[in-house]
Amino acid sequence: MKLAKVKVEYSCGTTITERVTLDPETGQVHLPPRLHALLEVMDETECLPSFVLEHDGFPVAVTVDSNGSRKIVIPEQQSGFRRAFFMWTAENGRRADREREWGKRD
Repeated sequence: MKLAKVKVEYSCGTTITERVTLDPETGQVHLPPRLHALLEVMDETECLPSFVLEHDGFPVAVTVDSNGSRKIVIPEQQSGFRRAFFMWTAENGRRADREREWGKRD
């Protein structure tokens, strides 16, 4: 088991950042009780959030299976250049999304 950071983003603008426990062999994600309770409350009024876990510097989507447990697919190890390129493209994609959403600011 190891600690990992997750980010849960809702379309209303609410962002939750929390630490979870990750089983690196199975990809099973274990939420702390306070995050689990908060997600249940938010699910009553909001649409499905973007749920991302940071694994070795990479954002990885967290999925919910049929029995309600959360998992990730652990990515293969990548070279330093590939990792840097991925992080650069991910940041530029987020910046482009923000500019489209809010309109380009000077």
